Amino acid sequence: MTHPNLLTLDEARQELRIGRSTIFKHLNSGALKDVRIGGRRFIALTEIERVLKDGLPSCKPKLGRVRRNLWSV
Repeated sequence: MTHPNLLTLDEARQELRIGRSTIFKHLNSGALKDVRIGGRRFIALTEIERVLKDGLPSCKPKLGRVRRNLWSV
């Protein structure tokens, strides 16, 4: 049984109404803080409340080099 103030990533994802890949992008960027217990990751309810109040930064991909289609030249 987990602590009642901790949500699994799936529960947090549902509360925030974001997808699985999006929650991992925010975790990896540090915009969303998690707690690790024995190899499992949880998100505190206070962190969910903070995000709901303040929001999360955009997860837009960084613009890289533009690829050209060689056949359209």
